[in-house]
Amino acid sequence: MMDDDGASGTVVGAVMDDMEDIDLQSLDDETQRFVLETHLENIGFMDFLGFELASLSSQHSGFNSLPNVAGRARGGGMGNGSAFVTTMKSFIGMGILTLPFATAKGGLILGPVGLVCVAALSHHCMGLLVKLATRTSTRSFGALASAILGRRAKILVDVCLVLTQYGFAIADIIFIVENVRDVICWETNQSACPGKVAVCAGTLICVLPFTWLRSLQVLTVPVLMSNVVLLCGISWVYYCCFVQLGTYGMASGIKSFNWAEFPIFFGCAVFSFEGIGLILPIQFAMQQPGHFPKLLQRAMLILGTLFASFGMCGYAAYGLETKDMITFNIPQNKITSFLRLFYCLGVFFTYPVMLFPLYQITEAKLRCLRDQRFCWRSILFRSGLVIMTGVIGLQIPHFGLFLGIIGSLACSMLAFVLPALLHFRRKDRGDASRGGDVKDLSIIAFGVVGGLVSFSVTLRDLISAMGEPEVT
Repeated sequence: MMDDDGASGTVVGAVMDDMEDIDLQSLDDETQRFVLETHLENIGFMDFLGFELASLSSQHSGFNSLPNVAGRARGGGMGNGSAFVTTMKSFIGMGILTLPFATAKGGLILGPVGLVCVAALSHHCMGLLVKLATRTSTRSFGALASAILGRRAKILVDVCLVLTQYGFAIADIIFIVENVRDVICWETNQSACPGKVAVCAGTLICVLPFTWLRSLQVLTVPVLMSNVVLLCGISWVYYCCFVQLGTYGMASGIKSFNWAEFPIFFGCAVFSFEGIGLILPIQFAMQQPGHFPKLLQRAMLILGTLFASFGMCGYAAYGLETKDMITFNIPQNKITSFLRLFYCLGVFFTYPVMLFPLYQITEAKLRCLRDQRFCWRSILFRSGLVIMTGVIGLQIPHFGLFLGIIGSLACSMLAFVLPALLHFRRKDRGDASRGGDVKDLSIIAFGVVGGLVSFSVTLRDLISAMGEPEVT
């Protein structure tokens, strides 16, 4: 995350300290609500759509009703409908655009079936977290890990989520650079194609002032508007795929079962269900937390169907030509260009929102960054992290493979391994059974083996892609 390993270790170590050590009075009211509601372990999954509804849940639940370090009473004001929508939107983000590519790596039958299976297994593991959180009276992933396995487990959860958070920020930069550059080239008939470095530099220069903000209020409207863009983008891709299928039929060269590249599919599929960090805060913010398991079940059923159908339609329409971002496959016209640029604008305004909690928590922990007399230190710190996302992003030649790398390691650990491990090692084992223990151990093995195999294969392909000449 940083050039200096020692500095990086200092920052990560400070971020991993207990929430009780955070000087809440040094944060504005909005950030205090955010810290108390979600804390560090939930920031990793607030990509394109998650944050604004998590913030909204804070407003509904009421700051005074949330527990602070002194221990206020538990309470929340989010209704069932709001909780359902929040859960749905926590999982639908930029990753959905890579699902046709993921399906191509799994096969027309194996891919959608695999997505449904990942959805079912993810739902089971989320249910384990909800059950354990209810028993231990904890409301976050990291706190639950600390209560069952100790401080080191909490640090592991936090590290995984910080890595995914930074990885998502890098993915945002890649997405913006690739799409903006492609749209400009198409609209100018290849007469004015900017280089990746130029587009990346321009993006970072424009986004830097937003990363220096001390409050997120000015970004509320742009981030909410991005929701409309996402829905329009998904609908337009569906329409283009159906038109393609109706005009030309199913693409040639389609495989029903693509076992050779299935490990790559695994990482992308797990990445798509990367909202597990928001599950416990959403339940905590509800008026009736006991209703959450049923809401979660319905949400995962809908998400599994949506993701499987989206991936299947894209792969069936474009076959072997399916790109890592489906936006590169659909017919390029004025509508497509507008939606792509507007989508990039939404990602642009979400980028500082994702990094904001990490900034605030880190700066509240490190005295050298907290001192208002030397605000330039904070600006330099934030600017350094932003610039590094661009530097790393420029080295990544393949968006889909990069998301697969994140999914195969950190997301697999968070989605499968840690929930099953926490359930297996729970202190209250009154309901333990041999079958339940075997299931937990099987999920742990699946997450570890699947993640490592997927990481190895995806990394191999990513390195090979880096050695290939760039196609302009």
